[in-house]
This record gives sequence, structure tokens and C-alpha cells, in this order.
Amino acid sequence: METATPAQNTPKNNVYQEDKPHPSSPVTAPLVQPSSQPAVTASEAHSDKQTPSKTWVWILMAYLCLFIVTGYIAFIHQTPILHADEQQRIFTSIQDPESKALISSLFKDEVANFKEKQNIATQSFHIILGGLMGFLSALGASIIGRKN
Repeated sequence: METATPAQNTPKNNVYQEDKPHPSSPVTAPLVQPSSQPAVTASEAHSDKQTPSKTWVWILMAYLCLFIVTGYIAFIHQTPILHADEQQRIFTSIQDPESKALISSLFKDEVANFKEKQNIATQSFHIILGGLMGFLSALGASIIGRKN
């Protein structure tokens, strides 16, 4: 009969054997253990289901905020640096032909920049609108899926 050496007598090598009786197995333990906590009520279970709904609402609010801001910038806040009447007043007050040519080119550049900014704002509005429509379709599909 062989005896275990100290190197083998460790749990690390899985050779360690005990002569002590093993504790009771979990199978003999009662299946239902009493607890001091009350059972979960239907309202508490329902409040746990509210968390995804709150997330959907926050995402919807973020989309609506972006939608309103980009819509305002794209369609309502359409102010160039100088209005047409101010540009005309400045242009008529200048007598030098070289200065008139310079001011005229600056006004044309300003109008081109304004149109470019307006196009970017409109494209941003359409991107947010598409994202909002995609979000609402996913929300509708999940609501219909929950009912079925």
C-alpha cells in the first residue's frame, strides 16, 4: 500500500483524501427554504417591466429634442449675416469702383456660405427625421410583438 507524499497531499493535485464523513449533499436539503422576505407582488413585477419603457421614452425624448432643434435651424432660423436692405445700403454708400467690386464679391461669398449652411441644416433635419421614423417603427413593432 502506498502512502501519499507531502507534495501529493494537497488539494491542488486532487489526490488529497479525507477520512472525515462528507457533509450532507444538497439533495437532502429541503427544496423550499423559508425566507423572511415577502413574495414579489404583481405591482413590483410590473415596476420591473417599466425600466425598458422608461428607456424607450428617454430615447424618444432625445430624438424629439434633436428633431425640434434641427428643424428650427433648418427652417425658422434663416438669417444671413446681413439682410438684403442692409447690403443695399452699404453698397450704395460706397463710391470707389474697386471697393464696390470687393464688397460685391464678399456679399456673393456670404450668400453662397449661407446657402451651404442651409443645405447642411436641411440634410441634418432629414437624417434626424429618418432616425426618428426608424425608432418609431421599431417601437411600434415591439409593442405589437408584446401584444401577440
